[in-house]
Amino acid sequence: VKQIILAQVKDIQDNPVSQKEFDEAITQMEYYYSDKHSTLDALSVITATYEIYGFGLKNYKTELEKLKGLTIQDVQETAIKYLQNPQVFTFQKSN
Repeated sequence: VKQIILAQVKDIQDNPVSQKEFDEAITQMEYYYSDKHSTLDALSVITATYEIYGFGLKNYKTELEKLKGLTIQDVQETAIKYLQNPQVFTFQKSN
């Protein structure tokens, strides 16, 4: 399992994701974004959290714009930058 995970990480670093895969991921994140902001309760928690972390109350309004601004190249650059020497743990059930 560890080798499979490491191979996938290496593949993302070496080969850009397909346009279809990228579009599907963006669509899923847009749905998640709209869903997590769908109630006043959720919005109050989100804005309070942003305020605590210093992003400001209105940060949630720019999240979707930032998401729509992502590119396939951004995905690959991020994988190269942040997935260096990933730590992978595998667990086995002992008998």
